[in-house]
Amino acid sequence: MNPEQRPGAGDPQSLVVEAVRESRRRNADVMNGVRLLLTTGFLGIYIYGINADEDPVLRRTWMYIAGYWVVAALIWYLARRLVSVRDTSRFAVPLLDMPMTMWIQCRNLELTEAPETIALFTLGIFLCLTAMSAFSLRIRHLLLTAVMATACLLIVYHEAGLSTTSRLSGPLLILITAGMLSWLPKRQSELIREGADRQARRNRLARYFSP
Repeated sequence: MNPEQRPGAGDPQSLVVEAVRESRRRNADVMNGVRLLLTTGFLGIYIYGINADEDPVLRRTWMYIAGYWVVAALIWYLARRLVSVRDTSRFAVPLLDMPMTMWIQCRNLELTEAPETIALFTLGIFLCLTAMSAFSLRIRHLLLTAVMATACLLIVYHEAGLSTTSRLSGPLLILITAGMLSWLPKRQSELIREGADRQARRNRLARYFSP
């Protein structure tokens, strides 16, 4: 029996489900790679700051970003070898990246003389992580990430002693970003469905005209 003649081989819904599943797995690899790239970059910045600028804050907190890098490298390594790890690694953004970033920044706030700078820089990190979570192609996952980012950012802002205006504007930017990015999973699913419909039509034609 030809592959096109297997039950369900030409079913558009089956093709869509399989295509979305494969796309999510590829994107999980991308997210894990981006996490490793980000932590490697920040670890390099820490090392440079310690050696070139002799920054006392970085000197006392570098082990936290180093530990974060080890975890990111471990997730990247295991996800490439174990499907179960790859499929669940998408939860690392809201459940690992957000809390870990918050914790490191709060440790930096305890030692710095410029808490406002660190707090505002944290907003940029959270916006980047929120954008990265859109690659999961799950709107619920994106919303969970936005909620975690908002909660963690408010904690950092509180530790930095920022004004009420700042405490409102930061979460607003995160929620607006998440709202705009929620279009991405919908659009990609539509594109996958359109491609699956075309593939199903080709499969039906192959059955009719196959020798």
